[in-house]
Amino acid sequence: MTHGKSWLIRTAFFVLTVAAACAASAEPREITGSYWYVIDHIVEVDDDARVQLWLSLPGDRPGQEVRIRNIAPRPTEIVVDEDHGNRILYWDLKPEADDRILLFHYDFDATLSGVHTEVVPDRIESYDTASDLYHRFTRPGGPLLTGGEILATAREIVDGETHPYRQAKRLFDWMVDSVEFVPGGTRAPDTIGTLRGRRGDCGQISQLYVALCRSLGIPARTVTTNWLVGGRHRFAEIMMPPYGWLPVDISVAQLMRPGHVMFSAEEAAAFVREKGVPAGDPDWLFGNLSTSQLVLAVGNNILVRQEETLEGMRVFETFEPGGVDANPQAVEIAGLGDEFVQGGFLVLGETLTDEQAHDMTHQRLAGRFLASGLYDVVEQGCLQAQESDPDGAMSWINLGLVNMRKGLFNKAEACFNSALRGHVTGQREQFETRIWVHNYLGNCYDLMERRELALAQYRRVVEMGIDYRGALEYAGRYLQRPYTEADFR
Repeated sequence: MTHGKSWLIRTAFFVLTVAAACAASAEPREITGSYWYVIDHIVEVDDDARVQLWLSLPGDRPGQEVRIRNIAPRPTEIVVDEDHGNRILYWDLKPEADDRILLFHYDFDATLSGVHTEVVPDRIESYDTASDLYHRFTRPGGPLLTGGEILATAREIVDGETHPYRQAKRLFDWMVDSVEFVPGGTRAPDTIGTLRGRRGDCGQISQLYVALCRSLGIPARTVTTNWLVGGRHRFAEIMMPPYGWLPVDISVAQLMRPGHVMFSAEEAAAFVREKGVPAGDPDWLFGNLSTSQLVLAVGNNILVRQEETLEGMRVFETFEPGGVDANPQAVEIAGLGDEFVQGGFLVLGETLTDEQAHDMTHQRLAGRFLASGLYDVVEQGCLQAQESDPDGAMSWINLGLVNMRKGLFNKAEACFNSALRGHVTGQREQFETRIWVHNYLGNCYDLMERRELALAQYRRVVEMGIDYRGALEYAGRYLQRPYTEADFR
C-alpha cells in the first residue's frame, strides 16, 4: 500500500550556476521516467512504527532541464541544500498496521542537451577568494582530504604551472594515466587511500580529482548521475569563471586508453558510442558532457537543514540519490521488524503503476532479497522478467543464484551458462556476466563436488584480472578451498 496522494509540482528549480560560454550539443534528448524507493516484505508494524526518508530530486542545470510531474506520497518537506542547489524530498510517515509494502516515487520529464565548452584559457578570470562559493568548494571535508600527500602530489603533477585551467588539465591527464578505474571500487576510506592505492571506482576517482584540485585552490565538486543505459555514475566538476562549472569524467576517459584491461578495443568503442562520447578522444571528457546521463545530485558533504519540520541538521558525504544508497544512509526505519527489504531504482521510458513497480522491485533489488533468504520472491521476479526478455543476462544470473541456494545445482549451472550467452543492458550486467558468472559457476561445481571444473572457473577470473566487486579476492579464496553451503550469504 502507499500513503497519501500524488502532489503535482509546478515550481522552477534552482539553477546552480551560469554557463556563459557553454553551448548545448546539437541533438537534445527528451526523456521521461520515474524514480522509485521501495520498502518491501514488511511482516510486522508496531504501534510506534516510523519511516523517515530523504531522496534528491533531479533539477535544472547546464545541459539539463527537468519537469517534475508527480510526487507520491506527498512529502513532509522539500529542503533546498543551499550549498549545492540540491532539492531534497523528506518523508516522515507512520505506517499502517496492514502495510506490507511502502512505495515512494516521483515522475519527471527531462530535456538533456549536453554541454560543450570551448574554453580560451587566457580568458579565465581570477577567483574571488573571499567569496562563500570559493571557500565552500576548496575546503576539505569528510573523505575529501586535501593536505599532506594530496597537496604534495598535486604540486608535483602541475610542476610549477600556476594557471588554474592548465593545472586542472595536468591533474586530469595524470589521473587518466596513473589511477586505475576499478568498477565496484576499493576499500580506501578517503582520498589519501585512493591516492596510495592508485585504484578506485568512478566515485573514488572523482573524489580524488576534486581533492587534488581543491588542494591547489581550484573549486571542485562531484556530480552523481544515472546512465540512461546502465547504472549510477559519478564525475567531477571544476569552476572556471566566466565559463562556470566544467564537467570532468576521468573514469570514462580511462576506458578510452589503448590496452585498458576492462574492455577490448571493440568493447571500449561500443561503450563510449553508447554513452555519446566521441571515440578515440579522451580529452573530450575534460569540459564536455553527453546526453546519456541524468544528474541526480551534486556535491559532497551535503548539508540538509530541515527548518519546517524541526528535524535539525544532517550532513551526507554522498547522496546517490538517497535512502540506503546515501552515505550515511538517508533513511531511518523503526517498528517494522528486521525482515523488510528496501532500495531504489530509476525507470525510464514508462510510467509505472504501484503494482508494476512492486513487480519490478523483485528484479531490480534481487540481490537484497537473496541476502535476506527470500528466494521465492526473487524467482518470481526473474520468471516475470523472462516473459518480456527471455535472453536477459541478469534474470538468468539471479535465477541461477536462487537454484544454487535451493540445492538445484544442475538447474543453477544451466542458468549461469544461459547468462553467459544472454544479452546485457548496462555496464553492471556486462561485468556480472564477464566476471562474476565464472565465480558463480565455480561455486556451483564445488557444490556438485566437481572440483576440477570449479578450479577452472576461478582461474578464469584470475586470468581476466578484473577485480569488479572483489571478484579476484573471491576467486582466490575458493582456489584455496571448496565453496560450501555454509558460504551462502
